[in-house]
Amino acid sequence: MKKTRVLVVSLSRDFGGVESLFLNICKHCDREKIQYDFLCTDTSAAREEEFLATGAKVYHLPGIRHHLREYSTKLRQLIREGKYDVLHVNMTRYMFPLDILIAKRCGLKVVLHCHSTQIYYTGKKKTDILRKIEQVIFRPVALSHADALIACSRNAGEYLFRKKPYQVILNGIDIRRCRYSAEDRARLREELGIGENETVIGHIGRFSHEKNHEFLLALFRECLKTNPDLRLLAIGSGDHFERIRQLAETMQIADRVVFTGVRSDVAQLLSAMDLFVFPSIHEALPVTLIEAQANGLKCIVSDCVTKEVDESGGLEYHSLQEGAEKWAAAVSRILNAGEGRTEPLSPEHSAFDIQKMIAALYQVYQR
Repeated sequence: MKKTRVLVVSLSRDFGGVESLFLNICKHCDREKIQYDFLCTDTSAAREEEFLATGAKVYHLPGIRHHLREYSTKLRQLIREGKYDVLHVNMTRYMFPLDILIAKRCGLKVVLHCHSTQIYYTGKKKTDILRKIEQVIFRPVALSHADALIACSRNAGEYLFRKKPYQVILNGIDIRRCRYSAEDRARLREELGIGENETVIGHIGRFSHEKNHEFLLALFRECLKTNPDLRLLAIGSGDHFERIRQLAETMQIADRVVFTGVRSDVAQLLSAMDLFVFPSIHEALPVTLIEAQANGLKCIVSDCVTKEVDESGGLEYHSLQEGAEKWAAAVSRILNAGEGRTEPLSPEHSAFDIQKMIAALYQVYQR
C-alpha cells in the first residue's frame, strides 16, 4: 500500500493544544501507512526536537506577509520534492489562503481542520478589525478549494464552516500516559517546591487572551482568603506569560503560584494536582481537559466549553459572569468535600483515545 504523505500547516513557537494534539498523532500513527510533516513560519517551533524524533520533518518557510514570492516558490518546491498527497490546514480563522491555492494547483487534497469557536483577540484594534474583514474576503476562497472540512467539536464546525457539511473528529490523547501516578506526584511536587500535604489547583494553557489567566489569578486570590495553604500550578507559555507573572506579583500571591513555562511532562504533572480549573473565554474541545479527565481530576470550567468534552462526568460548568468569588466558593466546596478526583477515563472505552482519531483522519485522507 502506498504511504499517504501529509503536510500540516502549521507549528508555532508556542506549544498549545494543536501542537500537543499533532505531537500525539505523530507518536502513535503507523509510519508505514502515513507520514506527517510540518510547516512553520517562525524561526523555531516549540518542542521541535520531539516532532523530529517521531520521524516527522519540520520545514521553516518565511512568513507570507513580508516574503510572499519566496514563500510561494519554496512551498511549491517542497510539495514537489516531498511528493505530498494532502495539505492539512489547522485553522482558528480564515487567512490569506495562499498555501491552499498552491496545494490545489499542485494536485493535493486539502483538508481544513477547525480548532476554535472565535477569532483570537489580540487587543490591537486595527489588527482585530482586519481579522474580521479577512473572514469575509477569504472564507469563500478557502471553502471552494477544500476537499474535506473537519472540526474538533460541533460548536467549532458551526463557527467556521456554518452550513457547509463538515465532519466532527474528536481530539485524541494517549490516555494510558495520563493516568494518575503516586510516584510522579511525590517526585514532581518535590521538584516544584510544593509540600506533600499542600492542596494544588492546576491549569494548563497557552498564556493568551482566551485562556483568561487574569480571572484565574483573581479566582486563586479569593481561594486563599479561606485556605492560605493552597498552591496554584500554572503550566504553559505564550505572549502574555511575563505580564501574568507580574500581575501575580502585584496581587501579592506570587509566592503561592508556580509558573512552570513549557514542559514536556504535562501528563505526569497532572498527578501533582488536586483540582483542575479552566476559565477560558472561548474554546472548542480542549486537549488539556481530556488529559485532566484521563488523570481522574475533577474540572471546574467556563460554560463556553462544549459539553462534548465531558466524558467522565467530572466537569462542573460555571459562567464567567458569576465572578471570581463564586468560582472560589465552588473550588472550596469541592476540595473541602474531598471530591477533587473522579474515575479516570478508560482507554478501551473512551471516545478520546488517540488511535480512534488517527483512524478517522486516515479515512478522510483516503476518501
